[in-house]
Amino acid sequence: MTGARQLYYTSCEYGMSGSGGYQFNAATPGVAAHVLREVERFTVYEPPRSLPPEEVHRHPVNLCYSPDLGGARVLSRVVSSGHDPSGRPGNYFAHSLLLDGDGGPLPAELWGAGFWSDRPVADPDLPGLALVPGPLDRTRTAAWLRGRDESLLRRLLMAVDSAIDGGAPVLLPARDEDAAHWVAALSHLLPPRRARRMSFATYSGNPEDVPVHVVAVPPETDTCGLRDRFVVFGAARLRGGDPSYEGDESVSDEDRETDPHTHSVVSTVLLSGVEYAPRLWSAAEPYASGTEGSLSTWRPPLAASRLNGARGPVPESDLRVVHAWLPEAMDRLPAGLTRTLLGRLLDLDSDSANDDEPTRLQTMAHACGSWELIERAEVLLARRALDRIASGATAPPVAPLRSPRVLVMAGERVGLLLEDGAVGRALEPAHVVELLRWARTAGVSLSEAALERYGAGPLARALAERPPHVPLGRDLVELLKVHVPLRRGAARALAALPRRPLTTLAAGPLGALFAADREASGAVLVLRELHLLHSGARDAPPPLPGEEILAARALATCPGEVFDAYHQAAAERLILPPRSILSRSVRPWEAELVARVFLTAHRLREGGSADRGRSLLVDVLEPAALTWSRRHVAATRRVFDDPEQTRDFDRWVRGIRDLGGPIGLFRLRPGGNR
Repeated sequence: MTGARQLYYTSCEYGMSGSGGYQFNAATPGVAAHVLREVERFTVYEPPRSLPPEEVHRHPVNLCYSPDLGGARVLSRVVSSGHDPSGRPGNYFAHSLLLDGDGGPLPAELWGAGFWSDRPVADPDLPGLALVPGPLDRTRTAAWLRGRDESLLRRLLMAVDSAIDGGAPVLLPARDEDAAHWVAALSHLLPPRRARRMSFATYSGNPEDVPVHVVAVPPETDTCGLRDRFVVFGAARLRGGDPSYEGDESVSDEDRETDPHTHSVVSTVLLSGVEYAPRLWSAAEPYASGTEGSLSTWRPPLAASRLNGARGPVPESDLRVVHAWLPEAMDRLPAGLTRTLLGRLLDLDSDSANDDEPTRLQTMAHACGSWELIERAEVLLARRALDRIASGATAPPVAPLRSPRVLVMAGERVGLLLEDGAVGRALEPAHVVELLRWARTAGVSLSEAALERYGAGPLARALAERPPHVPLGRDLVELLKVHVPLRRGAARALAALPRRPLTTLAAGPLGALFAADREASGAVLVLRELHLLHSGARDAPPPLPGEEILAARALATCPGEVFDAYHQAAAERLILPPRSILSRSVRPWEAELVARVFLTAHRLREGGSADRGRSLLVDVLEPAALTWSRRHVAATRRVFDDPEQTRDFDRWVRGIRDLGGPIGLFRLRPGGNR
């Protein structure tokens, strides 16, 4: 059997039931019983009460369609047929077709087709029927729509789209022929699969009992009681009357709040028109997933289709939609199509693009594996990110850069941004944190010289200008802890400060940070020594290998102002006040500091800076020793690891005792202690 299966239903003397009455008069063999029951309920017809029952020729035709009646797609034409064989009025004849597959004419295009029947037959077996479309093709529909209110068609499309997805059904107060034209217009504008999901009826005497998305009632019907269930359109506008009159229309909440993607798709399809809509949907099909439903879900495939075929400017909204959609879609799209779309996005990049779009472009370029696209995407991303950082904004996320050329280019730009005044002003520490985080994530190699210059310039100035005892901000701590060249440059510049501000800085939070430094540059070591003298050695981190030797070398070569600051800090720390002479114990960190300064003095003398070493011994340690008790000296002796160092210390102490006279170093003195 070829063609659509047929069903005839009416009130007749002879039919498939074997007796008279309403029944299926004839059917193509093989239709399931449950489908017959569903079709019988679906095609019930009640003539309009406003027309005399005997004027059958004036009764409207109901072309009704459901995509799922018991699992079958059913299109029926139901007409009033006057009196039944027993003489009762109100008989009707329903000719139904079971449509196979998704091909063939659209259901609405079968309005007025020549194959419809309206009389019972004697043979109960009907053949399959070849479907030849009626007059409502796209050309006729376009001509019929010409001059009608486009805003009405826009609202109809959006309301029907919502109804297909479970929203309120649409009610058209219109003559059956006008209703058929409106349904044809909707069918010709919707995507083909969507159009075949739209159920409709061109006439109903009881619209609340008809389970369809679009139903028409006679134009004179009072629709006031139907507005709570239907989206009701105005009869005057539907028949082409005054387009400004909306007094008999209802506007649903869904219509007021329609998704902007739906508005965009509707605008696009109306611009194409019913005759060119097939080309529109066909062009979008290669980008579709096959799961598209509502009009809003067609927005990305349509935007991608326009982007790929555009020869001129592309709306910014299309670019944003494709940017957001392509990362997920590229897994199912052909590789060539993905590369073409990605190339178009890069061609049409705009500075107004969203902040995360360059990141998405980089991710997509990496995924598609084209080195040309990777380099183009990374050039864009690096330029956008570094421009944003230079302006004080946050950079978009970045994955490690793969293009060698872009890595070099980005490294040079980062170095330039670190230069003092390269962007008209020095970058604030917070912006440098952002810059260096971005560079580290991107895998960009940083110039140590540029980092050290920034540390010695803008960073050191920011540190020197801060109140000395205020805790360091998070940005400053990150810069100094994470980036050794920055820290080295800052230490070098700070070590050149005058004695008083240098000493004050070393005693505060900044000095504490340098005390924890594992870097062994001269300036850092001097700041570390200064901080230890002010805060003690108890909480100091473990020393670096050979740290005392390195510190002595740093003190031997540092500027005189810096050494004077160390000299003064050592004197203030090691000379004990009188009450400490009477104490019965000594704090371990004091003993460690004595040993540290003592060894530093000896290394300075042995390392070519005899004057500085002698100054520490004579002007700092000897006056301090006169304030110590035996316990202090004993505690200090225990600090030395090397027996030779202990012997040197003992000899030095004996020398102080020999020179000390009757006061100090274990001799009785006022308030003293033996």
